[in-house]
Amino acid sequence: MNPSLRHLLIACCIALCAFSTLGAQAFLCAGHAPNEPLSAAKIASEVRLPVLPARGSIYVLTVFARFADEEPTPVPTGADQLFAPEREGSFAHFYHAMSFGQLAIAGEVLPQRLAASQAASAYLADAPDQRGRYGDFAREILAQVDARIDLARFDNDGPDGVPNSGDDDGWVDYIFINMQSVPNGFLFGSATGLASLGLEEKPFVSRALGPDGSPIRVSGLPSQGAIQETGNFAQTVGVMAHEFGHSLGLPDFFDTSFLKNPTQNPAEDSAGIGCWGLMGWGAHGWDGMSGPVAFSARSLEQLGWIGAKNERLILVERDSWDLRVRDLYSGGAIYKIPLRAETPNNNTLWTEYLLLEYRGRENYYHRGEPAAGLLVWHVRPQVFDNDDERRKHLDLVAADGQYADAGFPLGQTADRFAGRDNLDFWAHDASYARARGGNLGDASDLFDGVRYRRLAIETNPSTLATPTLSQATTGLTLQNMRPDGDGLALDVVMPRWGGILREEVHWAGEVLIDGDLTVAPTGRLVVFRNTQIRVAGSDRLQTGLNPERTELHIHGDFVIRSAAISQIANTLHIHPDTTRFLAAVPGEQWAGIFIAPSQTSELTFP
Repeated sequence: MNPSLRHLLIACCIALCAFSTLGAQAFLCAGHAPNEPLSAAKIASEVRLPVLPARGSIYVLTVFARFADEEPTPVPTGADQLFAPEREGSFAHFYHAMSFGQLAIAGEVLPQRLAASQAASAYLADAPDQRGRYGDFAREILAQVDARIDLARFDNDGPDGVPNSGDDDGWVDYIFINMQSVPNGFLFGSATGLASLGLEEKPFVSRALGPDGSPIRVSGLPSQGAIQETGNFAQTVGVMAHEFGHSLGLPDFFDTSFLKNPTQNPAEDSAGIGCWGLMGWGAHGWDGMSGPVAFSARSLEQLGWIGAKNERLILVERDSWDLRVRDLYSGGAIYKIPLRAETPNNNTLWTEYLLLEYRGRENYYHRGEPAAGLLVWHVRPQVFDNDDERRKHLDLVAADGQYADAGFPLGQTADRFAGRDNLDFWAHDASYARARGGNLGDASDLFDGVRYRRLAIETNPSTLATPTLSQATTGLTLQNMRPDGDGLALDVVMPRWGGILREEVHWAGEVLIDGDLTVAPTGRLVVFRNTQIRVAGSDRLQTGLNPERTELHIHGDFVIRSAAISQIANTLHIHPDTTRFLAAVPGEQWAGIFIAPSQTSELTFP
C-alpha cells in the first residue's frame, strides 16, 4: 500500500492520560475506517489531496451537534475561544506553537448546537465490525448548517487569501462536528472519534455557489473534516487537535490492536508512546483534563516543524563531545542519529535512527509532564504503526529499562534484549496493567543525567536492543549525560567496526572502521553507493598482517549497490554516486583492502 494513503485506514484510540495503570477510556478514536480503502481513482475524482498542507493558513468551521433523544444543551461555555490565537490551550494557539508559526488556523464556531432528526439508535451499525451511520448524521447536520450560513466563506485555499474568489477549489476547507456523546456502534465499534465525516461515496452538495456557478461541496476525506465526542474546553481542543493531526497525515503512535480485537490477550496490548505525544494518548493531557500535550519529535519531523522546515533537526554521524540538548521551544534542537540501513525490497533504503529530544516543563504544552529530561526516540521508518510493542514505528527508549516480568520498579528479571518497559506492560485490562506496573508514562522514562546517564550495549535499556547489531561493531554509545543549565549535555560515540563479520550487514551514510575488519566466508557486506567509509590508521585490535595499521579483509561477499533513498530516510544528506574509503584523520595511512580468492564469494562493483 502507498504509505501516503495509509492514514485513510488509521484506527486510533485516545484516552485519559494519567500516571495510573487504569484502562478506563474517555476518548476512543477510529481515525478513518471505511469499509473499503479509497482508491486512487476515487481520490482523483474528488480532486483532493489526501492530506492538508503543513504550512500556510486554513479557515475551519466547528459545529456542535447531538442526537434527537439527547437533552438539549447549549454550545459549551468558551467554545468561541477555540480559535483565539493568543489564548494558551486554544486550538489555534496549539498549532501555531507546534508549527513555529508555519500553520495559521482561524475559524468560526456555530453558536447553536444542532440536533439530528432521529434518536441515536437510528444511526448505529448493524454489526460490531461495520461502520455506523455517522455519514447520514453528518449529512443532516450539514443541511442545517447550509441553511444558516454561507459555506462558500469556508472555501479559502487559493493563493490570494480571499474565500470563494475564483482561485479556490470549490470544497469547504475543514469542518469539525463535535458531538455531545457518541454511543457504541455510531462510528466504528467503541470509537468516539473519527477523521472523516462519512461522505466518501457521496459528498455533501451545499446551496452556496462558487464564482463559476458550481455548488460548494463538503468531502468525506480525512483532509476535510472530523467527528468526535468532546468534553471540557481543554479536552475538546485535545481531541480536535488529534483528529486534525490525522488530516495533516500523521499516524497514531499507540497500539491500535485493541480496537481491532478487543478480546485479545492483554499481553498483546500496549500504550505505544503513552502520553509523551499528542498522537499517542496525549489528547486529554497527563491528568485527563488539561488538554493536548505537545507533538512527539517524530510527529514534528514528519510535518517539518522542528523549527521552520526542520531547520533545527541536526544530524549526528560522527562522535560529538559535550553535545548540549535543550527544549526545542526554548531555542534548542532535536538530534538525529542514524542506526542502520535496511533494504526490504533490495531497492529502497530505509535507515532506523534515534531522535534525542529534551523536554523542559516551561512550555505550556509540556507543563503536565512528570519531570524534565531527555527523551530518546527510536524510529523504524519501515514499520507503519505501533501495534507490535516488539517492533514499533516509534518507540520510546525508556531510561528505567526493560524487564521480562513487569515494568520498573516491579520488574525483577532484567532483559535488555527482549524485555518490555512500563509502556509495553500497560493494557486496557486494568488488572493486568496494575499487576505489571504498566502505565502511560512516568518520570523514569527520561534520561535525567543523574540517575540515568548512559545508553550503550551493556546498559539496560541497551542499544543492542535497538537494532540487532553485528558482533563486529561496538555499537552506539550515549554517555556522560549530565544536567546543563536548562538542558542536558552528553557525549555521543558512534559505532566502530572491527573484528569478524559473520552475517549480512548494510552500510549507508558514514561508517568508521578503527580495527581490522574481516568479512568471513559466511558474511556479506553490502555498501550503498552513498556511503563514506572512514578508516583509522591505527588498529584498535592490533591484529592482521600489520598489527599497527587497520585492514579490511574480504573472505565472503562484498557488494557495492545502488538504492533508491526512501523519502523518510533522505535526511541522511548522502550523495548516491559517491562511495569513498577515507582516512579517518587526514594524513593517516591504513593498510588497505585484502580480497581472498574464493569460488563462492560474490564481489559486485557496479
